[in-house]
Amino acid sequence: MRKGRKLIAALLAVMMVYTLTGCSLSSVKESWKLLLGKSDKGTMTTAQMQELKDNKVIRIVDENLAAPEFTLNLGDTYTYQVGAGAEALTVQAQAPEGTVTYQWYTSAADMNGGGKPIEGATEATYTPDTSEKGTTYYFCVATTTVDDRIRESTSHVTAVVVQDVADMSVIAPEQLNE
Repeated sequence: MRKGRKLIAALLAVMMVYTLTGCSLSSVKESWKLLLGKSDKGTMTTAQMQELKDNKVIRIVDENLAAPEFTLNLGDTYTYQVGAGAEALTVQAQAPEGTVTYQWYTSAADMNGGGKPIEGATEATYTPDTSEKGTTYYFCVATTTVDDRIRESTSHVTAVVVQDVADMSVIAPEQLNE
């Protein structure tokens, strides 16, 4: 029973790594074959492993490397009318060494994990889409990179609610001072 739980935990961890790094489905399939010992390619050579590292397919998470710390974080809920211009969501992270990079994620759930990476959203700011009605959650992962080693931190989550005009409450200016 313990062996089964460990295998499931390992499989989930590998899937999370592939999801967060944006690897292709074919590389995921081949990795599973290698892990399960069913690959017709045999074991990887040192050169093949180095090639994966060079192409940033494999990055070593180093728990001894200082994780980036968010000095500006998310947390508010923003409400917009469909099609209205949204304010940019902004985070800022720093680390004592290395380079800090960003990747924004979107999620249907109010949690800062398991989301879908937003293609091209790799800056400290991201302007959410307001073209469709609904609630979308956003968070950002900051990654510190030193040589081939990385360490990540995840921001708080923020909600962006997009409503039709008919669904929005209107407050008269004289009610603002009451």
